[in-house]
Amino acid sequence: MNKSTSAPEIYRPQLEEALRMSEETFVARLATWVVLEMRSGHDEFAAKLLADTPQRPHQRIALPLALHLAAQLDKKLPANHRARFKQSWLAALEQAPTADEMIAGLTVIRYFDSKVLRGKRGYITALLPKTSNAALETFSEAELLRLGRLLMELKMTPMGKAVIRHGKARFTNSPHFELLDFDALMLGKNVRHDRWVLEENLERARMLALNLPREQQESVLKEIQIREKALPEVPDIFGGMLSRLQSMFGGEGVDDEDEGFF
Repeated sequence: MNKSTSAPEIYRPQLEEALRMSEETFVARLATWVVLEMRSGHDEFAAKLLADTPQRPHQRIALPLALHLAAQLDKKLPANHRARFKQSWLAALEQAPTADEMIAGLTVIRYFDSKVLRGKRGYITALLPKTSNAALETFSEAELLRLGRLLMELKMTPMGKAVIRHGKARFTNSPHFELLDFDALMLGKNVRHDRWVLEENLERARMLALNLPREQQESVLKEIQIREKALPEVPDIFGGMLSRLQSMFGGEGVDDEDEGFF
């Protein structure tokens, strides 16, 4: 925040409007505002802000975590406030989070991850210590899809893939896990070489979509079309081999008399 907007009567309406327009990031933005007020010595306003702001679903875990992370990132916040927020976060973990609370917490971590968050893996495993079949059994299809996507976005690839495998095995008629598997592969380093696997994902999704009600079927088919446009180019294996051979034998190209041989 620059000096021209440092007065509360200037920045508070702006932050209030930004908060009102937020959806997924609501809890994280609220926590950031609270910590800003406390760092500025406006403890009473910060407490009132927390008390008067309507609660969002599943914020029992998300809000203490957001306050703790916002405090960790604000180095000007007095140490006693930082310690209090850490203790509140640890106290919230004494009751195991529900599936929805885990997802809300991961959404908070994703918000702060863009701000060079340290110890990300520890916070994630505190929320979701296991991704075994038994641990994921209580998650609905929609929750598993959301969980898998968040883990992949947070670059927790092994955990994300475990969620995708569980979803594909448990919801065998759902095309959505094939699409999520496609998206996960697209985040990989060897995506060009995975073209064939990606195409198989989309073909399986297409076949599964045929069993859905018409409206849902059309939605999935549109998703498939979007992903088809994002498919990587097929690796030119032959061209690559030819270039290597030419390099090995010192050739700069094909002789004129050999043109058209292939």
